[in-house]
Amino acid sequence: MTRLTNFQEKVLQKAYEKHTQGRRPLPTFRVCIKAPFNQRPTEIMEDVELISGFTKGDWLHFRGMGEVMNHINTTKGFLEEYLRKHFPEKIDRGYTSNIKPEVFFHLGFVFAMSHQFYVRSKAAALMKEWQAQGLDCFIHSELPAGADLKKDDIAGNLQTIERAFEALEKKGLVIHVKGKYLFWDWEGISLTEAGLKMEEELQDKASESVQDLPGVQEEISPDTMLLKCPECAGIYYRLTEKFNPKMECIGDMFQLLPKYGPNGANWQALNLNDSGENLICPNCDGLYVNPEGFLKKGVLVKAEDYLTGN
Repeated sequence: MTRLTNFQEKVLQKAYEKHTQGRRPLPTFRVCIKAPFNQRPTEIMEDVELISGFTKGDWLHFRGMGEVMNHINTTKGFLEEYLRKHFPEKIDRGYTSNIKPEVFFHLGFVFAMSHQFYVRSKAAALMKEWQAQGLDCFIHSELPAGADLKKDDIAGNLQTIERAFEALEKKGLVIHVKGKYLFWDWEGISLTEAGLKMEEELQDKASESVQDLPGVQEEISPDTMLLKCPECAGIYYRLTEKFNPKMECIGDMFQLLPKYGPNGANWQALNLNDSGENLICPNCDGLYVNPEGFLKKGVLVKAEDYLTGN
């Protein structure tokens, strides 16, 4: 299972709740094969570089927008005929036929779509297969209106929320979406099928652990140096002997406290070579380091001072 920080899990859970409450559809992906208006699809296999849109000579012969739309429909017909012959089982002809010529006019090319995929990687594999045959392709994401979760739905530092969104998108669990309502610009995320399954797995795992976690006790020396998150003020890491204040920080310099480690809550720990923006708090995704890669002011605290409140 993909490992997430505690804050990322909270974001995913909240997105899942809103997704299921609203009974929202999942995003899907289709591979599109495109052909410019002035290029017959049967010539695609011969030319790698194609120019989309009308040539200057084409415009001289058009007597109005009616002829332009007819030319677009003719090109679309050539494309569909070509695809029916070469890819009879992979093109969603009914879906493509519903697209009006005005849409193609604004794009500068016509295209036909494959059947839908719920996982982007599967669409990418098909696109790679078609590109190897000389076809000009792109992936079209079909997103439900709005978002499962918007930035304003979560309490916390804006940069922390943005980092969590970005991390979840990199793992293929969500898609970053934007929109506008009246004069208000909004940003958010929509769950993918992978994100939906991940949250359901996390819920199943949590329901199996109905008993409290076993207590993990360990003596911490008063001189032990701990990391205090600059955003949530939580203490989850201590320094290791690898720490050197004169060197940029890496994950090998920090170790989860036992109560959060494998024998405790089993939170995601930093990787040994993590650095820079990857050195984040496991609870809120707050950054421990400054842009230069060194610990921020106030992050390093003595166990004695922390426990006594000094």
